[in-house]
This record gives sequence, structure tokens and C-alpha cells, in this order.
Amino acid sequence: MDNSDAQSILDSSGMLPSYQDATTRPDWLEIVAPYIPIRQYASLCLVSKRFFHHFAPRLWNDPMAVLCLLHSDYMGVVAPQRFLGFMDHAARIPETSSLPSFARSFDTRRLFGDTSYFIPATLGTKPLSTLLSDIACRLPRLRCIFLDGYPSLEPEPLMNRPSPPARLSSAEPPLILSIARCEVELPPLYFTASYLRNLVYLDVSYMPGSLKTYLAFKKFGPTNLPSLRILKAQGREMDNGTARLLFTAFRDQLWSVDLSRNRLTDYFVDNLPGFAFSSESPRLRSSEIEGTLQNEIAETDSFGRFCFVLDSEFSASFSHPDRHFLEPPEYEVDPEDQESTSHSGRLDGRKKIYPDSPDALKTMFSGKVGFPSPPLDPVLGSPTFRAHQGITHLHLNGNMLSASALAKMIRKSKGQLQHLDCDSMRFNLPSGAVLSWLDKVNNLSGTLGWAHVFRPLFSANLQVLRIHHSLVTQLLSLEATGLSRLANLWLAETKVLPRAELAYPEAFVPDMNPRLQSLTLTRIPRYSTGPLIRKLINFLKLAAMQERAIQGAKVRAGRRHRPVTLLGLRHICLEFEPDPRERSEVGLDFDAAAIMDDSSQSFSFFESGWSSSSSTTQPSATQPSSTDPSTTQTSSLSTVSTPIHPPPVSESRDTTSQSARPDLPPAPRRRPAPSHFQSHSWDYDRTRYTRKIWIGPDPWIDPDPGEDPLHHAPAAREYTPAAREYMRLLRAHARQLQTNPSPATPCHVAAGVPKDEYVFSAAWEAILHPCRCGPSSLTGTIEPRPGGFLVSNRPSPTLDDLKGMKNVVDALKAYRAWTRRAYAEACERAREAGEQVELGEPHFHYTGRLQVVTVGGGEMDGFGSSRGS
Repeated sequence: MDNSDAQSILDSSGMLPSYQDATTRPDWLEIVAPYIPIRQYASLCLVSKRFFHHFAPRLWNDPMAVLCLLHSDYMGVVAPQRFLGFMDHAARIPETSSLPSFARSFDTRRLFGDTSYFIPATLGTKPLSTLLSDIACRLPRLRCIFLDGYPSLEPEPLMNRPSPPARLSSAEPPLILSIARCEVELPPLYFTASYLRNLVYLDVSYMPGSLKTYLAFKKFGPTNLPSLRILKAQGREMDNGTARLLFTAFRDQLWSVDLSRNRLTDYFVDNLPGFAFSSESPRLRSSEIEGTLQNEIAETDSFGRFCFVLDSEFSASFSHPDRHFLEPPEYEVDPEDQESTSHSGRLDGRKKIYPDSPDALKTMFSGKVGFPSPPLDPVLGSPTFRAHQGITHLHLNGNMLSASALAKMIRKSKGQLQHLDCDSMRFNLPSGAVLSWLDKVNNLSGTLGWAHVFRPLFSANLQVLRIHHSLVTQLLSLEATGLSRLANLWLAETKVLPRAELAYPEAFVPDMNPRLQSLTLTRIPRYSTGPLIRKLINFLKLAAMQERAIQGAKVRAGRRHRPVTLLGLRHICLEFEPDPRERSEVGLDFDAAAIMDDSSQSFSFFESGWSSSSSTTQPSATQPSSTDPSTTQTSSLSTVSTPIHPPPVSESRDTTSQSARPDLPPAPRRRPAPSHFQSHSWDYDRTRYTRKIWIGPDPWIDPDPGEDPLHHAPAAREYTPAAREYMRLLRAHARQLQTNPSPATPCHVAAGVPKDEYVFSAAWEAILHPCRCGPSSLTGTIEPRPGGFLVSNRPSPTLDDLKGMKNVVDALKAYRAWTRRAYAEACERAREAGEQVELGEPHFHYTGRLQVVTVGGGEMDGFGSSRGS
């Protein structure tokens, strides 16, 4: 049975039917009911008792959703009079009627989506507890209650609430309660009500008050909420201490926590209790495939417990032939255990993880709109309710965490995380030494040098990741005072990116973790001078190459008894920031439409497949040939000609191509040069550590003024430019930068640091500063400062620089249309030959789901694609 067959027998909740349901011959009404319009259900209920039995549960399963489908008055919003009319109708239904018992979901999110359309006085004011009691009394079998943003609520009394009505005591406790954005502060005893005792999902986001009050009074924890597994507490001004109280109260009971838009800092990771994650690390595969970890008895505040990544030739380049095969699980040996699971803690790489979104859980617990609800016993027996061993789904968007703290938390999680959501993080530069204008920017965010923590060595169970785009592009987000948004983009890409590629050459590629199935890159700029476009297209090509490798692995395994392969990266979402040229900005006094590339106007967001109306146009004489392997994509992406081959993977200044191409020979290794070490001691947790830190070649010879400081060090010439820059910085700023030691990561090794050595992280991070002493300065102008240091002034783009920036989305549209046409031609040739079409090269069309969305603008029409589109 393949995936499509298995999916066809799932019920509306996404769970397999019971044995009795699977072996019982279905009634023909159950077969035809999904094809009948919902507006006809009320009339069909009057035909007979048999029809009432089939259609009444479908009509009343989610009454608010049905109300929105039948009576949408304005932009899909239901008028308050209709909502109040339904509530009055439900109150007048006799207690002997079975209609209210069919209701499983009460969802007002679409009703109150546009609060400006409602008149608060129409609904009347009442406390939230009173509203909840009214709903429960009228619909006593609800499993899901969504009251997000419900208007006109009175403040709750600080005293105990009155005893619930008699009908409420017999009501079935709900499993989901979402009261996000309700402008009312709840008293500490609110969650002690017995009616809320069975909650599995609770959303209290963006409400006034702090959860610290509930936690301090010990009224918010396992005692009153023993079944709670999923908690969303966005925008509650939660600090590190409150977060620790939360995890201490629930220990390992919660498996999904959303703490986005709070005030968490790096100390949150330091104070995160160990029992928030499992104490057992997932089993790792062969060291030839994934590498191994070597733990050290030393640690620091910024890095945590030291560890080295020991790579083989295959694991370092992610090129082992068996990397895409699914390894067999290891089971408990107890034959009496009917739920034997792998004791290694490693999940099946093909099975989708359990969702924690409200819509998915609502479907699981109450079924879809127009379908009957699933039986309660299978719902309560689903894995969502079972005991867990700590956090597997973690959402940390919009906090003040740094990139190094996020990497530290991933290492601390021991591979348990399955879904990680962190759309932005601070990138901290070393303090104590002013090295360039980069020290004075308002905000620098992104991640560099930590791509290896998303490998199976640290993230064996990770399947869904949402993170800043710099993980793939190496491009940080920069905000400098006095510059427009477009100028900030230019500054980050032209001045900071070259230094980032120098110091942190390793970016994330799909084969770093073939178990990852969904990747969302956030905060992508809309305009680029070229490198960003090249890196995004290169990543899409690598995803297509992964598809080809998985396809080839299946062919090599043969038809009989072939092992199962991993799915690989099947979903890529690119989240773009708003278009800065659509806003009035300082320094942009030109017509944005006039400077756009002419060829980009031939693509429409609303044309099917984003195909060009002039696709037969021949390339101009000045355009480079599309078949030339040395041609870069920047100049040819916006053309509308039909190429023979898609743009080649750039190997010029693209630091990910070497490690991502298993078909290319490994880069030649430099002859090891003599190294010099410095003994360094530090204190952590009342323990003294001493290590020899690698600082480069020996001996040091003072250069002449204006000459490269490493000119007279023959051994230094054996090192990479990044290593030489590290040595120069240590010499120039010894007191400020000879701090914060850490083990050399795979990114350090790729940049030129010897394996299994320690480096001063502060000095290595300082390489990012776009400034060099002497005539070899890369960017900016040099001026002397007190103390003898040379500091560069911040460069600013000219009007021509800004006009030359290209629209990234238009370039991706052109590339996507290009590969789609080449893939369609390959499919046609394979069909004529009676063969299976090969994925990957030469068309490089990624057949997974590709989404392009803008913040506040939704998904761009035509870019979301499925296989073959």
C-alpha cells in the first residue's frame, strides 16, 4: 500500500478508522454526503430519521464555520445579528433534542476577523467565564472552542467565580481552548475550573497580564491542567525567569511550546531546565555517513559544553552513497510491551511529525466542516495525548536570542526537536574593540557558522524548520541609521556579505540533513545586486540534485527487497519582506517603475505558471550563451529566451557548491603549516579550565608601515585568507579579542582552522568587520582614531547603485519558468521512449512544493507548485 492508498482510507480527522468501521459496509448516504452542498443539509434532515442521522451531525459539527459558509455578508464575515440569532436559537432548543450534542467545534475566528465591522454594543458585555459557561451550556459536547479576539469582554472578578450551572457540570470538557487577543486579564484562579481540566491545547497569546502570577500561585500547572500538551503564549512579555518557572512547573509534560514575541534573551537557554528535553540522545548512523561527536570536559557561557565534530571523507561532504536510505529502527526487547518503540529516540525519517497548529488539531479532534466528528475514544488514544519526554515543537520567533544561543540550545536538545521556528536572531559582534562602522548599526540579525547544528549529529529528528534566510544565503539583515531600507540591503550585500563568506564559508545545503522535509527561509530581501539571487537559485538546484540522488538510490537498490529511502526536502517556502520601493523612503527620489529591468515586465503574477508571453524571443547578441559553463546567472535570469540548459551552478564565490556537489572532487588540501598556540584559562561554574588556543603561525615579525602584517611570516602564507585575517586581528587587538575560546567547528575548518583545535571566537567573529589596516582595505575609507586603531567610515550607495539592484522575485520567476519548460520537455522525451523521467540534471527542476510569500501580502499567485508544475 503506497501513501495515496493509505491517505484514501483516512477519515476526516486524519486518523485510521476502527476495525468495525473498516469492515462494515458503508451506507450509500455516507458515500454521497461529501458531494452534496452544505446548504442542502438542513432540508435533507427533514426527509426521514435515517437522513437526519447522517446529515444533522455534519451540519452541526462546526456550526460557526457552516454559518460563515452560508451567510457571509461582507468579505467572508458574518454579521453579528446572525451570530446572536444562532446563539438564541441554540438556547431555545429543548434539552431532549440531540442537535446541540452534535456540535464539536465552536470557532469564532472568522466571525471576528474584522473587528471594525462589528458594533460592540450588539454583542453585549460579559466576563469571559460567563461567555464560556453560556457556550458550554448550549453546546455541551464541544471539543474545540476558539474565541480569539472576542470583543466586548468585561474584566474577570478577582474572587472565585460562582458555582457553574447544573448543565455545565454535565458538559463534556473541551480539548482545545483558544482565547488569544482577548482584551481581558484573567484572575489567578481561572484555570482551576474543572471544566478546563482536560485541555490538551491552550492559546493565551497577546492577553494582558503576566503568566508569572499564575505560576507563582501554582495555579497553572499539571495539578489543574494534567492533560495539557500544547501551550501557545505569544506576546505575554515573558522574561527568562517566567519561562523557567513555566518549564519547571510542567517539566516534561508539554511537547509543543510557542513563546514567540516575548522578551527572552540568551539567558533563557542557560536557564532552560534539563528535563525540558529528553536525557537520551538519538542513535546516530555510521560515522562514515553522519560523522561522530567528541565531547570535551570544558564549557563557556556562549558555547556551552565543548564538543568536536569528527568527520569522515563522506560525512564532511555529505556524499555517502547510503545517506538517503532509511535505517532500520531498533525496538524494545520486551515482548509484553504492545507499544514497543525504538529506544534510540530516532524517528522514522519518512513519517510526518504530529502537527501543533490549531487548524490541524481541530480537524483531528472534531473533524472537517461538513463531516461527522470522529469517536472520542480514538481521539483520546491518539499519540497527541500520550505522555512525552519533553519539548519536540518549539517556536521562538521575535525574541532577543542570538544565533550562538540558538545553536547552543539545539546542541542541548540532544536531537529531540522535530519542529523549530525562529524567524530571526541577533548576530552579536565582539565588544570592547571598535573595528569598523559595523559596530554602530542599529540591528544585525541572522546566523553564520552554525549550519552544522542542523545536521543529524545534532538534529536527528528535525523535519520542519523555519529560520532566517542567512542559514542558506550567508547574508545578514542590517539596519543602519540614516539609510533607506534599500540602501541597507545594498550595504549588507556588497560590504558585509564578502566578509561573511570569508569567515563562514559553510552554508546549509539539503544533503546536510536529508531527514529535513520542510524548510522556510524568512526575511528575504526583495532586491539584490546579484549574490542573493545566485544563492537562492543554487539552493533550488541543490534540492533538485537531492531528488535525483534519491531517485538514483532507489534504482541502485534494485526492485526486490530494496530499502526505503528518505523523502528529502519536499517543501521550500521563501518569505520575502515587503517591497521597499513601494514605500516613500529617504534617498529614493526616482521612479521605481522606471528603473525596473524591462524583461521583468513580461512576467505577470497572475499568468498561469508565470510563463512569458514572448517566450520565443531570441537572446540578444550581447547576452552570454546559456550553454557556457562559466556564465553566471545574474545577467541572464531576467531574459525570456528558451535556453538549452538551465543556468549552471556557480562555483565562483559560491561557498556552498563544493560541499554540496558529491560528483565534484574534494578541494585540494593545503600543506599543514607550523602552528602557534597560546595557553588560555577561564572560569565557568566555579571550575577553572585551561586550553591551548590556536593563534596561527610562528614566529611573528613586525612589518614595515603600510605593509601586510603577515608579509614576513612565511608560514602564514600557507593559511587561507580567513585564517590570516584571524591572526592579524589577534595581533592588533590582543587584549580585546583573545577571549571566548571555543572548539573549531566544521565551518572553522572549512575556513582554514586546523581540525580539533580551539580558537578565540571573539577574534574570529571580528573578521566580519569590513575593515582592514593598511592598503589592503576591502571597503570604506580609513581614518585614525584615538588609541592607534584604524576605523573605516560607513560607505553609502549612490543612486546608480540602488537603481542597479534587481528584483529577486522576478529572477526566481524567470528561473522557475525556465526549469519548468526544460522539465516538461524531458517528460515528453521520456514518455516517447517509454522511460521514467530523470530528476535533477540537466533541467534542475525542483518538483517539490515551492512557495513564495510576502510578509502581510500572502502567497504570490502561481509560485506554489506541486510535482511536475
